[in-house]
Amino acid sequence: MADEPQTLSRNELLLRETSKLFGMLFIGRREAKAVFRNGEWCAIREKFTLDDFRKHLFADRCLGAYLLDRDSMVRCIAFDVDLKDDADYFLIGDDTRVRDGEPPVDGTLDMQIQHHGDLEDALHNPANPAHRWACSLVRSTVEFIKREVYEALSLSCTIIITGGGAHVFVPFGQLIPAGEARAMAHSVMDGIPIFARRSENFYQNHQGSPSVEIEIFPKQDALKEPDSLGNLIRLPFGMHERGMRTYALNPVLPQIPNWGLRKLSSMDALRLQGAMLDLKWNVLVQ
Repeated sequence: MADEPQTLSRNELLLRETSKLFGMLFIGRREAKAVFRNGEWCAIREKFTLDDFRKHLFADRCLGAYLLDRDSMVRCIAFDVDLKDDADYFLIGDDTRVRDGEPPVDGTLDMQIQHHGDLEDALHNPANPAHRWACSLVRSTVEFIKREVYEALSLSCTIIITGGGAHVFVPFGQLIPAGEARAMAHSVMDGIPIFARRSENFYQNHQGSPSVEIEIFPKQDALKEPDSLGNLIRLPFGMHERGMRTYALNPVLPQIPNWGLRKLSSMDALRLQGAMLDLKWNVLVQ
């Protein structure tokens, strides 16, 4: 019991620093927020509060942020990677030689027989035969994006695993016009040849049957009116409607093949992103 006040104080400090980083990295519209309720996003025209972030991080509610401020400026771009719920996949077995990079043996990876299933559902269900294929698709896709973001923009990413794929956030560390940000997002996708533009904001793989779809954010160059809200995106580390907490993907991973998705703690991911932008962290750690 003697340590309880110190623990509470440390947690409160971490919460305050986390909420500050959320605002600096992701949130464009400060005086409006979105809350996920009863299967849909509800707009609330009120400023974010510390209690909002407390409830978000402790799974009492899930928050979304509107990316464009009243002047149509944004703090980041994002790539929403979604697996298809009706797509082909190949079976990946448990042979350790495959995971360690050696050539597969018979029965471990059958590239001759295609199967069909719900890849989105398989991502977080190890019992699903498509689970390893779904994980490998998400991992390879976010690695393509991360590499091209660095090559084209000289920026770094924060990768968040969601219920059906991933969000790849690219914070700028400052506000820039949404039109310029969208042009940057398109330039990244244009540099990944296996994805083709399907519509104004969507790309999908064009080799074989489509299994991955990528949506870019922000989705508009400017607000129609200063009082309109534009699009929103789910903030990291909240509870997903699938019953799981979204989490950061460990950026230190061995090269393919690796069929798993390894978690990075929420606070470590935010510290990492803060360091990328040269933000100051004065946070007590356990």
